[in-house]
Amino acid sequence: EQSLMVLPFGHMERLIHYLIILLRSGRGVEICSKVAVFLIKTHQSQIVVNHSLSTPLRELQRLVKIRLAEARDTVGFNLAALRAVAKVDNDRKSAYFDPTVGADKKDVWAGLGLGSDVAAALQKRGNKKR
Repeated sequence: EQSLMVLPFGHMERLIHYLIILLRSGRGVEICSKVAVFLIKTHQSQIVVNHSLSTPLRELQRLVKIRLAEARDTVGFNLAALRAVAKVDNDRKSAYFDPTVGADKKDVWAGLGLGSDVAAALQKRGNKKR
């Protein structure tokens, strides 16, 4: 922003044309929009006096609207896809969980060879040795 603030008006005109070229190709839509808005705000008085930028600014406005609408649609589509994936994942997680299975067992580690099974085996060995 600081470098754009000290940019002379002649260079700003050239930059507006480069922004139009970038927006036509669909590159850097977000940064081009931010730069265009910042340039117009900082050089508003010079733009109003100088009418040579009226046509490029109209073209810039049209392209920014089109490209931002495309970007908004893409983000919306991706967000909907992520929500659908999250829902499918949540459905799969809940489908495999059955709270009634194993509810009568008090030991969650039973049958895994960990925890209480090992402790029970060691206790049995200890009882046999006594």
